Amino acid sequence: MFDGINLSNLDEEERRALNGRRIAMIFQDPLAYLNPVYTVGRQIAEVFESHSEHGRGSVRDKVVQLMQRVGIPEPEKRIDHYPHQFSGGQRQRVMIAMAIALKPDILIADEPTTALDVSVQAQILDLLRDLQRETGMAMIMITHDLEVAAAMADRIIVMNGGKVVESGNAEEVFTSPGHAYTRRLMAAVPQRDPGRQRVSTAVKGDVLLQVENLSKHYMLTSGLFMPKREFRAVDDVSFVLRRGQTVGIVGESGSGKSSIARMLLRLNDPTSGRALFAGEDIFQLEGKALNGFRRRVQMVFQDPFGSMNPRMNVRAIICEPLVIHPGHPAAFALE
Repeated sequence: MFDGINLSNLDEEERRALNGRRIAMIFQDPLAYLNPVYTVGRQIAEVFESHSEHGRGSVRDKVVQLMQRVGIPEPEKRIDHYPHQFSGGQRQRVMIAMAIALKPDILIADEPTTALDVSVQAQILDLLRDLQRETGMAMIMITHDLEVAAAMADRIIVMNGGKVVESGNAEEVFTSPGHAYTRRLMAAVPQRDPGRQRVSTAVKGDVLLQVENLSKHYMLTSGLFMPKREFRAVDDVSFVLRRGQTVGIVGESGSGKSSIARMLLRLNDPTSGRALFAGEDIFQLEGKALNGFRRRVQMVFQDPFGSMNPRMNVRAIICEPLVIHPGHPAAFALE
């Protein structure tokens, strides 16, 4: 029941009138929900055009104001850009702008910060809190992140297997969880203790990978007649990885983390520097030598949906490496 209306009894026309205007939603993966062939300005404007009779001129002004409100820089220019031209955090801000355009009574945020780094995540959560204070809207925050729930929620509903197993005041649920499942969730939260020294159980052996002065620079231009400028995605990075060791590369979105990984897998070539794997410079490998290297070094990508071929079933996807590298013992299972 929403404001005396049974939502399950609405027909399609009634639901379309309600969705977006009074109940709006921020989806988990902005890139999957933003149309790649339309500018973000056009997509935000669609919210106004679907629910009102504003002229195009006034709608554009409203879109610029919304983009400015959610913290997108230079909204007068960015309004004509496409989704792929925005970072993950900025795309999420575009989704928020669409959701709050008509000042809804309820905003449903479905894992709005899952794919964002911690600093951008904090910015998005601060923005949602500010918008809630300004408009007085109610919010449903759907999340698996207990820290996000603790920071945002007044009340907590814990679900397991499609059922509500516990609900109550946020402070009470977090400090005195009553259900065994909730207690397991709390116990699974990583504990941060700066004073405790982490002891690794891995046996660290010889140097396996040695990265020396790795750099990746791009030449960018803002327009047809604008001078090019150099963008340094990775600049003079060096580190060593030993057998059995884990090296963490940490930083904000755009700091160069994924660029390093893609170069080490030879998906991108470096501007300068070298990387020695088992004593060989991987940037000098070609043909069979490169293919053999890729058999020994693999990558788990950030977005599984964007990394898997939708035309292939799961068996074909998993078997593909065994087809490419037929000499592997596991490949005999395909025969």
